[in-house]
Amino acid sequence: MKRKEFIQSSALAIASASILSKCNFNFQPNNEYSGKFTGDNFATAHKHLWNIDEKEFKSLKIDSEFDLIVVGGGLSGLSSAYMSDVEKILVLEQAKEFGGNAKSQEWGDLRYAIGSAYFTQLDESDPVLKFYKDMGMDKLWTKIGDKDEVYFHGDKMFRKLTEIDDPQMKLLPEKMKKYSGNRFPYLPYSKKLSISEQEFQYLDNNSLIDVLKKDYNSNLSPALLSYLETYARASFGSTASEMSAYAFLNFISPEFESHIYCFQGGNNFTVRLLMEKLLARKSILKTSNIVLSVQNKNNLVEVISLDLPTHSLKKYTAKKVILGSQKFVAKRIVKDIPKPQLEAMNEMKYRTYFVANILLKNRPKQVWYDAYFLNTGDGFASDAVLADYATPEQKRKNYSALSVYMPYAMDSKRAEVLSKSSTPEAEKNYFAEVKNLIANEIAKYSEKLEFKTSDIYDINITRWGHALILASKGQFSRNIFTNASTPIGNIYFANQDKIGVPCVEAAFTASMMTSAEAGILNKKFQ
Repeated sequence: MKRKEFIQSSALAIASASILSKCNFNFQPNNEYSGKFTGDNFATAHKHLWNIDEKEFKSLKIDSEFDLIVVGGGLSGLSSAYMSDVEKILVLEQAKEFGGNAKSQEWGDLRYAIGSAYFTQLDESDPVLKFYKDMGMDKLWTKIGDKDEVYFHGDKMFRKLTEIDDPQMKLLPEKMKKYSGNRFPYLPYSKKLSISEQEFQYLDNNSLIDVLKKDYNSNLSPALLSYLETYARASFGSTASEMSAYAFLNFISPEFESHIYCFQGGNNFTVRLLMEKLLARKSILKTSNIVLSVQNKNNLVEVISLDLPTHSLKKYTAKKVILGSQKFVAKRIVKDIPKPQLEAMNEMKYRTYFVANILLKNRPKQVWYDAYFLNTGDGFASDAVLADYATPEQKRKNYSALSVYMPYAMDSKRAEVLSKSSTPEAEKNYFAEVKNLIANEIAKYSEKLEFKTSDIYDINITRWGHALILASKGQFSRNIFTNASTPIGNIYFANQDKIGVPCVEAAFTASMMTSAEAGILNKKFQ
């Protein structure tokens, strides 16, 4: 490390320490995640999936037979199992717990999200709404108030976007309305939609910045550009200029037309609900089981998995297999992928994001759900969520947490995460570096969000190395996501990356589509 870098690094550490040193570290409850990254376990996946030895598979005998095996226990995998109408189901998940990047953690009585956090209101005609109602989710979620998404722009905080003193920002809801209603750009695109194929091609092959420049017939204002860049980073881990406008509009249009809902603990609430219902159906759910091979054989599908705690290989067969995992995993374990399909998988990109949960000894006095930072660089957060917003007021504790989302709009971030986590010592230093950054940056917003930096008890950090599928310009019109998800024999694909955008609605839509393709979608969801 150069002397200048050392001085800067040391100054940052001292500044962070001055904030955190005011905390009472004997404060209860205890924080079991202190001082270590949670989230993706890079070492396990890379060790096994990047070095598969198939010689050991040949002597294996079939352990069990199933109607359906689901590979991946995230929202896509669990909901695929739930939406099916078959009886004997096995779900295999490589992590120690289910949820994918929709996991949560607990601090005392507080459950907070370490991944995805909310749902968007669906149109009554959307088939996924049948799934929500069947699960009873519509009776359990909390509606986010109209003024509970706040925005930091410059040195001011605004309760609504239209309060920002900028003509283009004030007109943005009206501009978005022409893409809503019966013209809303649904995913996946269908010729049955009221948006013509020509409009679809135009929107997909251009960015929203390009579209709005033409729409406004002028350069975009700094305030609007700042908002678009923040929104792109927060939602996609992308820059606004590289995103397909069609995908961007699919996300942003409902912001002005519909509502947002959340659960205590974020979307992990749905994970736990799905698990409960699947176990009631006698489905078998196995964690710490990494799948090494999926192959069509004699009208069945053979699945080889490694049980990590016992280091033992298992062979299963099923009438159907659904992969809820992402395509960069699927292409390593599925055998005999046609070349055009493999090329489509190889073209798909995924982005990295971190979630920092700032544990507070006292709840912020300000009432809000999501605070967006419209003028920060790629190094800090796009937004912060008040973790106990969905907790009934009478059950809230004095302590709380801010779930701070830090997406990275760059392909190189995953390589940086890997290199800075290469050894235990390197990872320890990396954790301290990120924690210092968060502590110092969040301090700039504490006064307006009405909490004190002395209230910070600790900061927990979660890494997601490749969680956000990127919908680059032109990928929908070239059918990249559809082609990558084509069924292979009795092997089917269900993940957000089948739809092309990273959200829970895409996960459930993919599950429903895939179960229908496999001919096992329960009639109540058709």
